[in-house]
Amino acid sequence: MRKLLLASISILFLASLSTAQEQPQHPIDKALDACIDKNGSTAGMVECTDKAYAAWDKELNKNYGELMRALNPKQKEALRLAQLEWIKYRDLTSSRSTASMTLWKGRCISRCESRRTWK
Repeated sequence: MRKLLLASISILFLASLSTAQEQPQHPIDKALDACIDKNGSTAGMVECTDKAYAAWDKELNKNYGELMRALNPKQKEALRLAQLEWIKYRDLTSSRSTASMTLWKGRCISRCESRRTWK
């Protein structure tokens, strides 16, 4: 019993070490952090977030295009339909979060949008 407990604790400890390792930061996120460090005003943060959003959108479209070229017609249609469903979900949750954020006079909408979109 004691060996089983010790083995379980060891496995949990090793698992926590592997999840504690930080993932490398994407260059777009590095640029966003550097931009905000350079200009941490509200207007500066909004401008930095807008630039990062545009960069992520470009990255997404590039990867989507590569994926579409690799798929057969049936897979392309399934992906297209899945994307349309995701857009409906995004728009529904975005309108709900925007409505709740209105109570906060719009604070952190950009941050909330980036979390929902980028994660």
